[in-house]
Order: sequence, then C-alpha cells, then structure tokens
Amino acid sequence: MAENLVVEAPDFDRIDKGDPKATKNAILLLWTVLNYEIKTRIKQVREAKDLTEGAVLSVAWTADQHNLDPGEGRTILSTGTTAVDITGFSGGREGRVLILHVVGSASITLSDLNANSYTTNQIVTVTGGDTTVKTDETAILQYLNSRWRMWSVQ
Repeated sequence: MAENLVVEAPDFDRIDKGDPKATKNAILLLWTVLNYEIKTRIKQVREAKDLTEGAVLSVAWTADQHNLDPGEGRTILSTGTTAVDITGFSGGREGRVLILHVVGSASITLSDLNANSYTTNQIVTVTGGDTTVKTDETAILQYLNSRWRMWSVQ
C-alpha cells in the first residue's frame, strides 16, 4: 500500500438501510486499514530495536582510530591504558546510536570534524571542538544527517 493512504468513508446511508454489500465493504475497509496500521507499527518497532540493541564491543586501543568500524556494536567499552583519538566511525545509518563508555585508565578524545576520517564518518561534538571522555564517563552519539552527532558526555 502507498505511504500516503487516503481512506474514503463507507456509504453509511446504504449501511443504515441494511445493504449487505455496503456493510461488507465497510468491514473490509476497516480490516485493511487496521492490518496496514499493525504492519507499519511492527516495522517501526523493529527499526527502533535495530537502532538501539546490539552487541557490546570491548576494546583496548593503542593507536588513534580513523573510520572506526564498531560492527554491530551499539555500546563500546574502552578498556585501554593508552589515550587515543577517535576521528570517526563507519557504519553510520540514519538514527543509529552509539554509546562509548571508558572503563580503562586512558581517556578517549573524540575529534570534531577531523579530516582523518571520511566526511560521512566524522563526529560533530557538542562543544564544536575535540571532546575528551575520561574514565567512568560515557559519550552518546547518534548518526543524523550524514554525521555522528554527540549528545553529551556524562
């Protein structure tokens, strides 16, 4: 069915007069619209689930990361002892969320619009400059409008 579904009202006058065909058509219309709505909601729930669920990626980097591929990970745990810069993440798709949590002793610096990563993999930080995520801090990023956009560091 088309995305811009337009539903015409049933012929209520014919239904009131007991016309079985008009009643049947109204019931079929209702059934069709309800099934379309259910399919649409199921699709939206699946899409939301795909964007927010996923594996936890645990890493200990020893060098700066450019166009970092988190795979299917949604949560990245940095366990390293070497401070590194991340200039961008690959695998972006509209609405995807990444959570970066530092559990190791080394901080992670998220570089703002760094040319070491492809334009569509770059990060836009909340500060407009490089942002450091320290031990026991979390950065939340979402892929919107062809860039990773940082929500916050907590």
